[in-house]
Amino acid sequence: MLQDNQLLYGAIDMHVHFAPDPSRERKDSALGLARQAAEAGMRGVVLKAHHYCSTPVCSTVNEIDIGAELFGSLVLSRSLGGLNPRAVEVAAALGTRVLWMPTTDSVVDAARRGEEGVRLTGEDSTLLPEVGRILEIVKKHDMLLCTGHIGPEEVFALVRRAVGMGIATVVTHPLTTVAGSPL
Repeated sequence: MLQDNQLLYGAIDMHVHFAPDPSRERKDSALGLARQAAEAGMRGVVLKAHHYCSTPVCSTVNEIDIGAELFGSLVLSRSLGGLNPRAVEVAAALGTRVLWMPTTDSVVDAARRGEEGVRLTGEDSTLLPEVGRILEIVKKHDMLLCTGHIGPEEVFALVRRAVGMGIATVVTHPLTTVAGSPL
């Protein structure tokens, strides 16, 4: 454990990317990250993959009992069908703790590439029916909801509905122009 810095003791890092990643090279694997977290005295790490559910990887590494727990997450990317309630239900059944709205496939990020992204709201700025079904699953399984890289209009609509349902919600990247857009 770090001798001079007890700041991380018992903490959970809520957003760590890991290898393998089909989009880019990552510094460490799930096992390596679990070892680093344990050395720092952390409780654990939420593993985030933009293109697949991280929960099976976490479950396998957690069997080793390194001293820090890995928590699985799911990003609603196109590779998983975008706003796919069935993917969320399956991930929840596997023990996924965190659900991210679209990230690299969000309307904001896709527009930077000249593509059409996964939209959460309709023409009238209300949430699409699939989002409502997804939020019901999140609530049923007591998952943490994170906004991902969605734009401000989508953030406000999503957070308003989620908080109204009693869902714990984290607004991610609210001030960045790299992921999502500034409010």
